[in-house]
Amino acid sequence: MNQDQLTDLVIQSQSGDDVAMEQLLLLAHTPVSYLTGKILHSSKTAQQVTRDVLETVASNLSSLPEANQFEPWLCRMTAARCMQAPPLLHRNFAESDDPAFWSDTLSDGTVLSEEESADAIQSMVDSLPESQRLCILLLSCGELTVPAIAQLTGFSEGIIKQNIRNGQNTIQQHLWELDSRGIQFSGVSSLTNILHDAMYRNGDADAAMEMVYDILGKKMPVDPSVWAVRLLTIAALVLFVAVLVLGGMIVLKIVGSLAG
Repeated sequence: MNQDQLTDLVIQSQSGDDVAMEQLLLLAHTPVSYLTGKILHSSKTAQQVTRDVLETVASNLSSLPEANQFEPWLCRMTAARCMQAPPLLHRNFAESDDPAFWSDTLSDGTVLSEEESADAIQSMVDSLPESQRLCILLLSCGELTVPAIAQLTGFSEGIIKQNIRNGQNTIQQHLWELDSRGIQFSGVSSLTNILHDAMYRNGDADAAMEMVYDILGKKMPVDPSVWAVRLLTIAALVLFVAVLVLGGMIVLKIVGSLAG
């Protein structure tokens, strides 16, 4: 969905269109769940923060003054909620940082597709020390400025810039090493674009629908195949009861004839 379509959904939702609100929340679930999953260390906490963010969108969307600023607003809110969650609250990132370690199973001379290239670079980011990974994610996905990241994390602006620079240098080193082995990447743009695009890939549609319908107080639609199974089950039960009744009648008739 392009920016114009997203903006239209926001405007319709702000005007009270329930269908538009449902579509907007379903769309928002993918980037929010991506960010919470990457930043937090607990899948349970990530799911709860995702729900909190979507509930805030549903209840406070009217406070967004410019509809075309929905995505930055959503990402900033998600990042802020993540930093306030127990796994990260009061964390000493310097003590938790381990040296970056990334290994691959790629064969020399491999030509990666665009998606494979993006996945490989994403895994490099995932392997970075926590403070570097966090700063790069907030800058690239959360669309946050360095001062905003400083306010969220408690890092100085100088440390944030250093973390971003060190993380980018580590990834560049990995790419040089792969290039020396003849491994070719396809469609690779900037790190920011790769991480931003990753937010919208491989969303869990079932999880999104279940969460959004629960937030909106709606019942989940029943899959037609489920209804078919239910009808077959009922038909089988009716047939079984009918056979039992018929069998009972036959037994009673036989017993009656023997008694006579």
